[in-house]
Amino acid sequence: MNISSNNISIKNTGGLLLVACLVLVPKSGWGAITGSAQPAVITIPLGQPTTMTVTWMVASSPPPGKNYTISSSFGQFISPLQKNPLATINTSLNSVVTSVPGTAIMTETVAVPPAVSVLAIRAGGGTIIYQRTFNDGTLSGPVAANILIGGSGSAGFGLSRMVLEFDDGAVLRVVPMKSRLSATAMVSYNGSGSLSGYWEVADPGSTSGTPVFRQMQSVSQGIGGTAHVKMTSPDLPTETPGLHMVRLSVANPLPGFDPPILFYYVGEFRSGTPLSFMQMTVNNPPNRAYVDAATQFSWQPVKDARAYKIEIFANPETASNNLPDMGGAPAAVDPQLIRRALSRPPMAGMLIAPKQSQTTLSVSTRSKLQQQHSYFWRIQAIGADGTVVGEAQVREFRVP
Repeated sequence: MNISSNNISIKNTGGLLLVACLVLVPKSGWGAITGSAQPAVITIPLGQPTTMTVTWMVASSPPPGKNYTISSSFGQFISPLQKNPLATINTSLNSVVTSVPGTAIMTETVAVPPAVSVLAIRAGGGTIIYQRTFNDGTLSGPVAANILIGGSGSAGFGLSRMVLEFDDGAVLRVVPMKSRLSATAMVSYNGSGSLSGYWEVADPGSTSGTPVFRQMQSVSQGIGGTAHVKMTSPDLPTETPGLHMVRLSVANPLPGFDPPILFYYVGEFRSGTPLSFMQMTVNNPPNRAYVDAATQFSWQPVKDARAYKIEIFANPETASNNLPDMGGAPAAVDPQLIRRALSRPPMAGMLIAPKQSQTTLSVSTRSKLQQQHSYFWRIQAIGADGTVVGEAQVREFRVP
C-alpha cells in the first residue's frame, strides 16, 4: 500500500509499528486559522510507552490589534472508528503574536500512552489522529497529526499472536473437583525485550455474567532470538464447581489483540453416573451451512444446565464446494463419517455460561478453522456434577 500526504510517500511493507505523518487537516469555515505540524514523519512502536515531539506552526489573522495570543488547552488521540477519544493530553500551549497576520510556533513533547496504538489496532482502523484546536481569541480551528499504520524493519518489540491450550492440548476441559489442571500459552513475537504480565482466572461467581478476573501469578521473562515462547500457568483452581475462565494478560508489550480465554468446568465427578440425557434442539445454524464471524449458534436451553459445551471436529474427508448457504435446506450427514470425526479429540471448542442460549464463535476458535473446509459440531449441556445432561445431534458447517 502506498500512502501519500503533503508530498510525503510512505510504502507499507508490513510490520507492527505506527508511522505518524503530521499534517494539517483543513476545515472550511474556520476563517483565518491555518497551521501545520513538524516533523513530517515519526515512527512509534506498537503497544509500548513512547514520546513524540511535535512543533505546531499556527497562522492567524484576527482584527487589527497590538498583540494577541494563540492557544490550545488540550490535545486528543482519536480513532475514526470510535466515537470517544482514545486518550486526552491535558497540556496547554500558548504563544504571543506581535504582528497581524502572524504565526505562532509551539513545540510539545507528547507522552503517547501504549493503549492508544493497541486500541486503534483492535478497532480495526488504520489511522489515529492527534488533534489540537487552536484559538486566537476570535476564531478557532483544528490542526491534526495523522498517525498511520505503516511498515519498517525497525518495528521494535511486540506480540503478534497468542494460542492458549490446557496441559493436554485440549481447548476446553470438564474436570472433577480438586484435580490438577494447568494451561499453556504459545506467544509469537518480534524483536527482543522483557515480556511481563500475569495469569488470571475468573471463578464461577462471575462467569455467568460479566466475568471478574483475579490475578494468580505474575510472569516476567526476557525473550528474543526466536519467534515463539511457551509459558505455563500455575495449577488452576478446581475446588469450586462451575464454569471457570483463564487467560494470560500481558502488560508489556501490550498486544494489538484481545487476549484469548480458555474455559473449563469443574464438577463433582461421580463414578457410575448413568449417561442419560435429553435431546437438545439447535435453532441455528442449519445443517451444512456456511458460517462466519457473525453467525449465531443458538439452541433451546436445558433445565438445570450449569454450562454449555460446543465441540468442533475436523471432517476426515475433503468437503465439496457446493454446500448450501445459511438458508439452504438441511441435508443428511453420513453417520459413518460422523463416527470417524468424533473418534478423534475436538480440534476446537467453547464453554458457554448457563444463562446464554446463543453465541458466535470466539476469535481463538475461528483461528483454528481453515477456509474451504467443513467441520462437524455438537453442543452439550453440562450438569452440576460435571456430567452431560443434554446433547444435540451432530451437525456440519462450512467455512467459505
